[in-house]
Amino acid sequence: MTKEQALERLRSRCSRAEYCSGQIAETLRRWIGRGAGRLPVASVAEGEALQLCESDIPGIISQLKAEKFIDDSRFAAAFVRDKLKFNGWGPQKILYKLRSFGIDSAIINAAISENCNNVDEGALSGRDVLEKLLVKKWRSLKEGEPLQNRKSKVIRFAAGRGFEYGEIMAALEKIIK
Repeated sequence: MTKEQALERLRSRCSRAEYCSGQIAETLRRWIGRGAGRLPVASVAEGEALQLCESDIPGIISQLKAEKFIDDSRFAAAFVRDKLKFNGWGPQKILYKLRSFGIDSAIINAAISENCNNVDEGALSGRDVLEKLLVKKWRSLKEGEPLQNRKSKVIRFAAGRGFEYGEIMAALEKIIK
């Protein structure tokens, strides 16, 4: 695959869904691993393009950024919104996942603070999501079970979803009362 072919495929892919630069770099590395890297210059026929290699990745990513096909801050904001709303993830789990994509900490913090601490009408905040999750989990537990066991199960559940202990306890106290 040539650099131009890779750019065309990535433009097409990025026009259908949001991707960050880390995901694009990983995709390119997979493509390079499957395909052969660069051919020796002597074996390339006249007019034939050289093959894709690892040193082409930064150039491809910068070109896609310049053409606005990828934008890490736009990706992070959409990721936070989707994971909060559809998956019920808390800020900590979202933060770790975005870090694994190689997104800058400043971008991650801005996206999380913008979306998880939302106080706009109609928008879910992290606190609202946590309370809904805890109510649903609390109702799913057996009534005859000791209160302390039920509490610990709910706390572990919410912590696994990426919420902080203090937030969990405050929401749990509201639910139990």
